Formats: sequence, C-alpha cells, structure tokens
Amino acid sequence: MPEVGNPQALNRYAYVYNNPLRYTDPSGHCALLEENASGLCVRFTPGGTLHIVRGGSVFVNWVEVALANALLSGNPRYMDALPNGAGWAIAPSLSRVRTELEEANGEGSTGGLGLDPLWLVGLAMAAIGKAGEEPSGPPPAWLELVPPKNRETVARAFQGTPQVITLQEDLIVYRHWGGGAQEEDSPWFSPKPYIRPGNARRYLALPPGNTAERISVFKIPAGTIIIRGKVASQVEYFGPYAVGGGEQIYLPDPSKAILIGPLDVNNQ
Repeated sequence: MPEVGNPQALNRYAYVYNNPLRYTDPSGHCALLEENASGLCVRFTPGGTLHIVRGGSVFVNWVEVALANALLSGNPRYMDALPNGAGWAIAPSLSRVRTELEEANGEGSTGGLGLDPLWLVGLAMAAIGKAGEEPSGPPPAWLELVPPKNRETVARAFQGTPQVITLQEDLIVYRHWGGGAQEEDSPWFSPKPYIRPGNARRYLALPPGNTAERISVFKIPAGTIIIRGKVASQVEYFGPYAVGGGEQIYLPDPSKAILIGPLDVNNQ
C-alpha cells in the first residue's frame, strides 16, 4: 500500500477525485488535480514528500492546508503560517483533514498515517502559541458569538456548521448533570431529555466528570440567540463512550436560561 508521502500517492489522489493528472503549471510549482484552475494543486519536495500548494475543494481553507502539510511531512514548520490565536480553527478541521488524507492513502483508520491526533493538536498549539487570544483572521460568523477563550472547545463540540437561531417563542430545554457537572451556569443544553444517563453521556458526548444522573428543565425565553446543531464525536478526548450524534444547544449567555426544576421522568 503506497504511503501518501510518495509519488504513487499522486495517482491515488487523481483516482479518488476522478480527475487524472493532466496539467502542470508553467512555473512548475505544482500539478493541478482538479478542473478548476484554483483547485487542488500539489508538488513533491526534493525529499519526495507530497506538498499541498493549493487546497482546492479538498482542503478548503488555509488551516486545513497547513494541517495537511504538517501531517504529510511530520514537520511543525507548516503551522508557522497560522496567525496567533488560530487555535479555535484547528480542532474542527483536524478530523476532516485526516479523513481526506486517509482516503487518498487507501487506509480506513488513523493508523494509516501513524499519527496521534492529540499529538498533532499539541504540535499545532505549540507552534502557534497564544491560542486563547483573538485570531488575526476572523472566525466563522457563528463562532463570533462565543468568547474567544472558548471557541476551540465549542467549535470542536459541533459536527459541521450549527444554526444560529433567534427564538421566536420560549423554548424548553434540558440539562443533564451530576458528578462534577453543576445544574446551573452552563451554556450547554439538550432539546430532548435522555432518561438513561448512559444515553445522555453517549449521544451528547458529555465530559467524563458529568455523570448525567440528574435532568433539569430550563426555559429559554423568546428573543434569545442560541446555537443549535449536531453533537460531534469526542471519543478522541473523552473516551469510547462519547460518540455524539445527538442534538445540542449552546447558549452564548447562560444567564438567559430560567430554571424550572427537575424533570419528572414519569410524566416528563
């Protein structure tokens, strides 16, 4: 099985995206693998490592290009291109970049690249520094509602792009808590209750300190802005139980949530 970092992988990229290598730009800087002139374009370094020059539709932003090149080369220097405070953008891009590279490599698991994703995040953070500060480039619009110090965690918690909603009427939500997790002052809620703690921990990908033994009912009043979307897997961070897949609500201003009381699990 050829590795991504050798010339044979170039053909695999062309095969995966159904676009054979057909063009090299006049400067010789990269080989275009997509129809679009601004599409995926790659070249090999003198050492034979595949280098992404332009991400095209495969690696869709500068963070993904930097991550892909760091993975391909194992060299943290590629992260130097990211501005201070870009940490919020790394975690949500990491999983997709790894998937693209593994598909190109013909591998079905992270073992194909032989890299620990947590190692890569740590490597990126060390290279960037000051990850909690406001990034030089603006975050996606929905993340602007989140305090800068929390953006990486919140971005990682959602699968895909969540919805920003201004409530037109009051919304009843549920908070699963217990152990080290408190009932109030949290921004995280569920639009539905999970009666079994194990299901709440699984589908909401709750952190290990939250036992989800208790369920409280809250009301979020009309006019409040919420962020709602699908729960991303947190297996890499919390353990094998935290698979996600449920739906969650992030409340930028937790003080807006009004506690009604514990859920009556019999009548709900």
